Amino acid sequence: MKNVKLIAFDYDGVIADSFDHNLETVNKVLSDLGHNKLSTPDDIKNLQRMTFGQLGLDLGVPSHMVSHLEMKTAEELIKTTHMVNMFNGIKEVFHTLAKEYKLAVISNTISHAIEQTFSREELSSYFTSIYGGDHEGSKAEKLQELCKINKLQPAEVCMVGDALSDITAAKEAGTKSIAVTWGFQSRELLSKVDPDLIIDNISDFKEIF
Repeated sequence: MKNVKLIAFDYDGVIADSFDHNLETVNKVLSDLGHNKLSTPDDIKNLQRMTFGQLGLDLGVPSHMVSHLEMKTAEELIKTTHMVNMFNGIKEVFHTLAKEYKLAVISNTISHAIEQTFSREELSSYFTSIYGGDHEGSKAEKLQELCKINKLQPAEVCMVGDALSDITAAKEAGTKSIAVTWGFQSRELLSKVDPDLIIDNISDFKEIF
């Protein structure tokens, strides 16, 4: 991908193989809150905006309880981050890409949970920035901030994500985008928002960068 100098990765579904764990965790919190309707895999796979708050709203959680759902789910995920593995091959991708590109994470996952995983996997040194869900602003605004801090034009930044909201954030920020299909949402769904590229395998990164 020409002229790219910084690559921003989503975390869940791109780096972390966390779908089943996240589903189990949010359903535990929903149950603890006394909400009768729990999430199915399809509820997550079809989200327009990939957040636990949006999932809660879609499941009928009262709006005044949504922030509590998000907070409690984040707390549970931080406590259990050691239970989440990274996708096979992604560490080797970072090792290679970090030699030529700046790498960052833009995610709705709390930064501390990401930092814990990167510390455990000895990846911290590869990333210049981690913007988690605790960092103020939308994903598009975080991409714009990355551009400003690194003195880059939007066309020099690429967002890698597995969800509709990752690709639409890239379009809003004016950056390039790559959708991956090993994460939370399908190739068919991702193609509807017209990313610059769609890839099906982690090894495909070698052909792109």
